[in-house]
Amino acid sequence: MDFIQSVDNLVENIWNINSIVETGKNDLTIIVDNNYEIFLTHYPLWDNEQFLYAIGCIKNKLILKKNIPENLIVKEFKKIKLESSFSQDNHLLN
Repeated sequence: MDFIQSVDNLVENIWNINSIVETGKNDLTIIVDNNYEIFLTHYPLWDNEQFLYAIGCIKNKLILKKNIPENLIVKEFKKIKLESSFSQDNHLLN
C-alpha cells in the first residue's frame, strides 16, 4: 500500500465518525473539524513496518500525539477530541 491509499483510508474512517474532513496543505495531511491536523510522520521502508501519523492542534500549533499506527488513529483522535471537549467545558464552568 502506498501513502495515498493510507491517507484515503484515514479520511474515510474519520468521515465515518461524523467529523468534517478536508485535505491539508499537501497529500500527506488532512484537516479534521477545522481544529486538528493529522499528518504522516513515518513512511514504511520494510514490509514489517506501518505508516505512522501524528495529530496536531491547528490553533495552538502543538503536536498532541505522535507515532500513531494507521489502525489506531481514529481511536486516538476520538480520545483527543473527547479530552478537548472536557477541558473546554471545564474552562467554561470556571
